[in-house]
This record gives sequence, structure tokens and C-alpha cells, in this order.
Amino acid sequence: MKAPTALQRGMACLCCRKRKMKCDGARPVCAQCTKANRGDECQYYEKKRTSRTQLLQAKITKLEARLRELEAEQSPLESSSSSGSQSPQTDRLSLNLSRTSTFVSVSALDPGLNATPRVCPFSGLLLLESELGLPFDSASVFSTPEDYLGNGDAFPPFDEGQLFPDFLDSGGSGGRFKAALLLPSARKPHPSLVDAIYLLACYFSRSPPLTELEPHFLKRSLRGISDALQNSDRIVHVLQASCLLACYFFWHGRTLEGYYHSSIAARLAVGLGLHQISSKEQQCQYLQRSDAPAPLKATVPLCPPLDEVEYAERIAAFWQIFAVDRAWAVATGLPTALPDDDHPRSRITTIWPIAIPDDPEPIAALDLQAFPGAHLSGSSGQQALRVKAIALFERSARFSASPAKDESRYSLEMSVSQYLSNLSSLHSQQFSVPFVSNGDYLSLQTAMYAATIHLHREDLEVQPQSYQRCLWAANAMAALVRHLRDNDYDTLCPIISTAWRSAAEVYLRVVAMPQQNLPSTVEVFEQQIDTVVGALQRLGQLFPVAGSYAARIQEDRAASRRSYVPAIA
Repeated sequence: MKAPTALQRGMACLCCRKRKMKCDGARPVCAQCTKANRGDECQYYEKKRTSRTQLLQAKITKLEARLRELEAEQSPLESSSSSGSQSPQTDRLSLNLSRTSTFVSVSALDPGLNATPRVCPFSGLLLLESELGLPFDSASVFSTPEDYLGNGDAFPPFDEGQLFPDFLDSGGSGGRFKAALLLPSARKPHPSLVDAIYLLACYFSRSPPLTELEPHFLKRSLRGISDALQNSDRIVHVLQASCLLACYFFWHGRTLEGYYHSSIAARLAVGLGLHQISSKEQQCQYLQRSDAPAPLKATVPLCPPLDEVEYAERIAAFWQIFAVDRAWAVATGLPTALPDDDHPRSRITTIWPIAIPDDPEPIAALDLQAFPGAHLSGSSGQQALRVKAIALFERSARFSASPAKDESRYSLEMSVSQYLSNLSSLHSQQFSVPFVSNGDYLSLQTAMYAATIHLHREDLEVQPQSYQRCLWAANAMAALVRHLRDNDYDTLCPIISTAWRSAAEVYLRVVAMPQQNLPSTVEVFEQQIDTVVGALQRLGQLFPVAGSYAARIQEDRAASRRSYVPAIA
């Protein structure tokens, strides 16, 4: 007897989906509903599917209409010029249109070109799609910035396809973004967010013709954020754009500008209530039980999410803001903008990051049962690991800076130790748990070693245990640096330079201790400092802030040498 074939995803009836029962997909009433006498409840969600050909045809139609519109605008200029000359703007437009058409064809034929931006985890800039929740893939190359912005700003000609090969990795949720490009203007990704993505694509391209475009995209994104805030337009997209701009400024050592944008995103996220997004189970409890505690209303409440994807994107957007705020607070020494207390309105209760579904389904108003139960209440391990690492990294730094030391050191140290143990266990299972890559593993380990230094650096010179723990953590970081190959630096993010800086500071303080003035001992620590400084200088080729850390360490090193070299002599 031939075994029945499994239904495709989304083909089961809504009744069986809600009860998590196996459905045969029979119409008009499936076997399960017939058996349980639920014929009236057996309904199917008819999903309108748009083929790739239809998407491309719609895009071509849109481009042709835009071309005719621009040609009409150019016609008065052409009539006033000589009959033998051709408008350079028309030449440029034709060239860009032909390039766009080429990339549309290639991207459409190869599903593997759908991708997500390759940005390092432990950075304050998590993966743009997975953590930030951007519905972004190679469909972005289908349109020029003018398609999104629709304004008259002069923009240098460029090849959109050059932006993305080095910026993107394989495996993205392209369908939703492609469909979003065809939506009315108010429902598209906000221009400020699109420009921020183009800005980072130019930055990571390392191509002079493209990096010259960074000021243009930066200017447009800043203006787009201002306009969106004034009109309350797609505010979650504006928060995401502000996070990207904050990272861009921090990377360049423009601390105050980065802090300004990260603080705006953090404060607005709290006002929107993104810091208190509850799980599906908690929301159902509030709807079904009269004695359940009512959730606090946000100052500027958002409309309910339209589907699972929007729900997951809002959670991802908050944790992206959290990551930028916490990670760069450690790097800059500035206070965090997101609250961290037990007040009911400021307490962070948003669930850990969750996987963004590839196949969204609509959510009926007040019918939260439409959420599939399992994945919305948990966390997708990769994103949650990164957020937890940044949280421990920042909490340990805050403990170190606090004048009143309480007993939280022990609990923090236990949390760091437990995290390292869990991380090591996951890494040993990397073939069965593939979401922790080697780059992720190195970054997360480095964060925990830096957290260990934060917890003990105040007592480094006076407590033998603190001395040993700091030196152990610094040596562990230096050992990880030695395993880096030159091309590995392209996948690292600049916030790791903050951890390396803390390791170098440990070595400088150890060398300055009177009992460490033996030439052989000093030489060992000097070699370790050379290792860390070399790594910072190499990373500084990509991110100027890392280079500034290296220069500062060398200055401190020279000052320290003046104190211990005479003692050796």
C-alpha cells in the first residue's frame, strides 16, 4: 500500500493547524474535521502566490514607466539643445536601466543569490536579517535608490550589482522583500532604511567608486529619518535605520553622533513598547482570563502586527537596539539609553529573539491562536546567544565602573562561567548544531573573556585571584588572536576591539607591577601586547575605531616603559 504523501506547508486547514493535528487537506471538509463533526469550522487559508515571472514583469513595467516619465521631463531640455546632441542624463539612465535589467535576470534565475548581509555577530550590529529583522535580500539590487526615494536629488551613476556580492551571504527570505517592493509607497521599506542599507553596502564594498557614494546615502538616510519622525511614518523601520547609522558612526570613531542615534532609537523603542513584547502564551492568557494582569499601554502604541513576520521583526528590532546600546556603552564609556530597572514601565520583558518565518500567515485581530505555538515562545539559538553575550559583557563592565561593589560579582562570574561552558558544548556539536560558526564562536568567547577582566580588573594589583583571572582571560584572548588568518578579519566587527583593548590594558598593568621587572617576564608580556596591537591595527584597516585603540595602547605603552625600563637597568 502506498504511503500517503505529506501536505505542503500551509495546505492544512486552519482548524487542524490550531489543534496541531495531521490534516489530509481534503476539500471542502478534511477527514479530521469530518470525524470530529467540525465541518462548519473546516476552513482553508487561500494564499495568493505571485510567481517569479510575475514579479519580474511587474518590475520591468515599473522601470519602463519610470523611464518614460524621466524622458518626458527631459524633452524640454532636449528640444532647446542642438539636434545632434544627446542628454547625458538620458545616457546615464539608459545605462543604469540596462544594468538593472541584467541583474534582474541573473538574480531571478539563481535562487542561491538571495542573501543576507554578512556582518559579524558580537558587534552591536547583528545579522541584518536575522537579528535586526530586515526583510532584505538580493532583490535590493533590482532597484536604484531613486526607485525608493522618488526625489529629485542628483545622484552619481553606479552599478547596483557591485554593492552586494561581498556584502551578502547566501540564504535569505527574499520573497517578502520582493513583494514589498511592489507595494504602495506607504507600505514599502522606508527610504531611510533602504539608504542605510546602501550606505553599509558601499562601506563594505571597499571599492573607491562605491565608497565615494557613502556621503550621499548618509545624507539621504538622515533626512529620511527626520521626515519619518515628523510624519510618524513606518517608525520601526526608522529605528532599524537609526541603529545602522549609529553603528556606522561608532565604527568611524564618531562617538557622539553614534550615541545620538542609538539613544534616539532606544528611547523611541521604549515609547513604542517594543521593550515589553510578550510571548504568544502570555498574550493569550490576557485575552482568555479575566484575572490576568493587563499589559501596560505604550506611550506611542503601534498597530498590532499583521502576521508572524512582523511580530518577529519587532522583537528582532528591539534586541538590535539593545545590542547597539549595551555594546557601545562599554566601548565609549557613555551611559546606556535603554532603562535597566524594575519599574513596571521600564522593565525589559520582551522575549528573546526568535526565528523570522519564511512563510508568513495572517493574524486575525485579537486571534493570537493563529501563531504557531512552538517557535514564538522560544528563541532562535544564534540570536539569543549573541544578545545574552552582549548583556553579560555590559553588566560586567557596569559592575567594574560602580564605586559600590556588592555581591553581584559572584552571580555575574557564575553566569559567565556557565555561558562559556554552554558555548563550548555547542561548539563541540557544531556538525549537529550548525548555527554557531567559528567566527561567532571566537567573538562570543572573546566577549566572555573581556567580561572576566571587567569583574576582576579593579583588584588586579592587590588580589592574587583577580591577578590570575585577568591574566588568564587576557592570555586566552591573545591565543584566539593568533589563530586568526588575515581574511578572518573581514568577518570581525569593531566592538571586539574593545575586548582586545581590555586585554592589552591588563598586560600594561602587569608589566608596571614591581614584581614583574625581570627582563624575561617583561619580554613575554611585551610579545602579548604586540599580538593584540597587531590585531587592532589590522582591524583598523576596516574600522578606524580599532586603529585609534591601537594608537592609544602604544601611547600608554611608551609611558609605562619610562617607568619600568630604569628599574630593569
